[in-house]
Amino acid sequence: MSRGLRWVRGEQDPQRFWLSVLGALRGTSAGSALVARADAAPDLDGWGGRRERLLKDLTPLADRLWLVIDDMHELRSGEALAQLELA
Repeated sequence: MSRGLRWVRGEQDPQRFWLSVLGALRGTSAGSALVARADAAPDLDGWGGRRERLLKDLTPLADRLWLVIDDMHELRSGEALAQLELA
C-alpha cells in the first residue's frame, strides 16, 4: 500500500474515472481507513454527491495525499470536469 501518492488516468467515461479516483485513494495507507467503498452505480444524488462525501471522508486526513491525474484531456465529460472544481 502506498503512503500518499497515487496515479490515475483521465478516463473518457466519468463513472470509470471516479471509480479509479476512489480506488486510488483507498490504495493509500491513510485513504484506506477514510475513503468509503463505492460500486459502479452512483447513489441517487449522483457522482457530485459522491464527491462531496469523498471530501468529507478526507477531512480528518492528517498527512498529505497526492493524486496525479494523467491524460486529463481524455476526460471529456463536462459534468465530471465540473465536479473536480473544489471552489
